[in-house]
Amino acid sequence: MQLLNDSTSSPLRYVAADGRVFGQFYNSWDQLYHLAEYVPWRKLPTRYMCGGRDNFSPSREERLERRCPECFARLAELALAEGTPLSPKGVFVLDISAPTPAPGKHGFIGVEGHIEESQSSWADRTGFSLGVFEWVPTASGQGLKKGPVKVRIKGFFSKADQVYKRAREVCAQLDAGEAVTQKSISV
Repeated sequence: MQLLNDSTSSPLRYVAADGRVFGQFYNSWDQLYHLAEYVPWRKLPTRYMCGGRDNFSPSREERLERRCPECFARLAELALAEGTPLSPKGVFVLDISAPTPAPGKHGFIGVEGHIEESQSSWADRTGFSLGVFEWVPTASGQGLKKGPVKVRIKGFFSKADQVYKRAREVCAQLDAGEAVTQKSISV
């Protein structure tokens, strides 16, 4: 999954590995940024990923607080299904290496990237972090939930494979009962 925000005449776009394009559109009725599949410059969107059908105003805005949670959750599911190792900026993606969580086991979740202007290319200057957490039982005991982040792994998109590898190593260490003394690890 690739994030593009490179044109003043196009919305923020997520491009899937199979070539499908999901653009970001602002809906002034609910005041949220939604995603819709469309063909740039050829076919306008007709329905948001969440099912809504109105008010398609292209947007390049990258603010997280006004995004439609259902649209972006569906995008995260698509990213997981296509097996891309890095998450699109701003989309939360659970670790796909541990599909069946168990109490006391550890996983990680990706979070919003940060920008460092001193580097040249997008992948070299756009960073992200992965929070390693423990799966804990819910209060009702009926399921599991993500516990607090124990260790944060930081790195740049250009080294995403190394960041994910280090996060998996930390999960394995914690699952084996070994202590990890650092709260933040840079790759």
